[in-house]
Amino acid sequence: MGDVAKIGTGATPLTSNLDYYENGSIPWVTSAATSNEFITKPTSLITQKAVNETNCTVYPIGTLVIAMYGEGKTRGQISELGIEAATNQACATIVPLIPEVYNKRYIKACFNKNYEDLRIQAKGAQQPNLNLSIISDFFIPLPPLAEQRRIVAAIESAFAVIDEIERNKTDLQAAVTAAKSKILSIAIRGKLVPQDPADEPASTLLERIRAEREALVKAGKIKRSKGDSIIEKSCDNSYYEKLDGKAVCVDEQIPFDVPTGWAWCRLGSICDYGSCDSMAADSISEDAWILDLEDIEKDTAKVFQFVRKRERPFTSTKHSFSKGQVLYSKLRPYLNKVVVAPEDGFCTSEILPLPFDIDICPEYVRLFLMSDFFLAYANRCSYGVKMPRLGTNDGQRALFALPPIAEQYRIAELVKLVYEQFDRITENLNQDFPQPDLAD
Repeated sequence: MGDVAKIGTGATPLTSNLDYYENGSIPWVTSAATSNEFITKPTSLITQKAVNETNCTVYPIGTLVIAMYGEGKTRGQISELGIEAATNQACATIVPLIPEVYNKRYIKACFNKNYEDLRIQAKGAQQPNLNLSIISDFFIPLPPLAEQRRIVAAIESAFAVIDEIERNKTDLQAAVTAAKSKILSIAIRGKLVPQDPADEPASTLLERIRAEREALVKAGKIKRSKGDSIIEKSCDNSYYEKLDGKAVCVDEQIPFDVPTGWAWCRLGSICDYGSCDSMAADSISEDAWILDLEDIEKDTAKVFQFVRKRERPFTSTKHSFSKGQVLYSKLRPYLNKVVVAPEDGFCTSEILPLPFDIDICPEYVRLFLMSDFFLAYANRCSYGVKMPRLGTNDGQRALFALPPIAEQYRIAELVKLVYEQFDRITENLNQDFPQPDLAD
C-alpha cells in the first residue's frame, strides 16, 4: 500500500488545554468513526492552534481511514472521509501519491476482504494494535485503473442483489407471520375446514362434559367453576347465558357468530382452569422434566430446550402436568407461550396445566389460546404493570368457540400441515447466503 499512497495518522490534542477545543471549527475523528462506510460527522471539533501545535493533520474528503486500535470489531475497519477532518493516533490514513492511481472503492474492498488477516498482524502483548508499518506493507493486487472500476461495479451489483434479497426475506417473513395469524383467525371462526352435518354437535358434547363435571363436583374431586355456565342461541338469534339459574343476554360479549354445530362456552366450563397439583422440590425425581417460561419460544408453541431437574436445581414447588395437557403461560400473555405437553413433567407456577375431557382436542385448544382473539382478551384483562398476568377468574370467564370434536381434529391437522410449509419457507429464508469472494 505504501508504494502507491502516503500512510499517515493523527493525534489527540490535550483535552485539558481549552485553547485546543473551545470554539473549535475543524472536524476531528477517532477510530470509532470507522464503523460507518463514510465519515460524515466529527467526533469533536478542534482549533487551528491544536493542528499547529500537535501532530494533527487535516485530511481531504475521500481520504481512507483505517482503525488501528480496538479489541472488538473496530481494529482493521476501513472508512472514507466524507468531510475534511483530522484524526487521532488510533487511525491510519491513506492518501494516494498520484491522483487516479487507484480507485478508492477498490482499495476499500481489498481491505474488507482481508479484514481478519489484517487484524491478526496486530502487535503488543496486553493490547495488540496495528501500526503504520503494517498498513504500509499491506499487499494489494493492483489491476489497471479501468479494471478496478469494473471490479467495483461488479461487487456493488452483486451486493445490491443480496440487499434486495434480504429486504424481500424480511417482507416474506412478515407475510408468513401475518398468514399464520390469519389462519388461526379463520380457524376459530369455522371457516378453515368444511362442516360435516354428520358430526356430533358441540352442544351435545357440552352436555356430556357438564354431566361428567357435575358428577366430579358431587364427589368432591373438583370445585364448581365460576365460569361454569351455559351459552345458547335462542330462536330470536340472540345469545343467552344461563348462570346460577338466571338467563342474561350476552350478545354484546359474543365477538362473532359460529357455524351450525358449533357452540360458545366459557373456558372454565370445559376445563378445571386454575386448579393445579403442586409438588415440593424434594419430592420430584432428578430425571423429571422441569419446564420454565424461558424454555418456550414465543408465538411458536415450540419448546426449544428440555431441562431435567438435575440440570436445573430449585427449591420452590412446581405444578405437575401430564402428557397431552395444554400448558398456558398466564404471565405476560402477550408473549403467546402455549404448548401441548409431549410428556409428563413439572412447571413453574406461572404456567397453568389445563386438563381437558377426551372430547376436547388439546391442539385445537392451543390454537384457540394463541389466536389474536384470545390474545387480545388476555392482554385486556391482565393486571400488573411490569409483569402482567391473566387472573384465574378472567381465565375461567374467557369465551371459547367450540366446534364438534371431529372438526376440532380436522382443524388441528390442517393447521399443522400448513404451518409446516410455512416453517420450511422460514428455515430457507434464515439460511445464510454465501458471500462473494472478492479475491476471486
